[in-house]
Amino acid sequence: APAPSSSTNNEEGADLATGAGSAGRGPGGSHLNTIVVFVINNRASQVAVDIAGSVAKSGRDALRLVTFVSSDSQRGDADELLARMYASVSQSQRSVPVATEVVVR
Repeated sequence: APAPSSSTNNEEGADLATGAGSAGRGPGGSHLNTIVVFVINNRASQVAVDIAGSVAKSGRDALRLVTFVSSDSQRGDADELLARMYASVSQSQRSVPVATEVVVR
């Protein structure tokens, strides 16, 4: 699986809803459906990520894990959270592209 990526661009966060379903390309240039999961540090978020990873299909879907923080000082904790979530998806669905994003609002 590719390495996680992250961003603090508020405009990207604002575009997540409109970009869902068209954020990537699969084999042969086909469009990938993007499953966006907004996460916080709790068990329900982990369950949501696990479910998204289990329904995602290689060559058809991509996962995007997003969390919001109120300041740059919280970015380290958010990156750690997303790294844990990314690792759980990576173990179960290695062939599905996964991106992570921290949005500072």
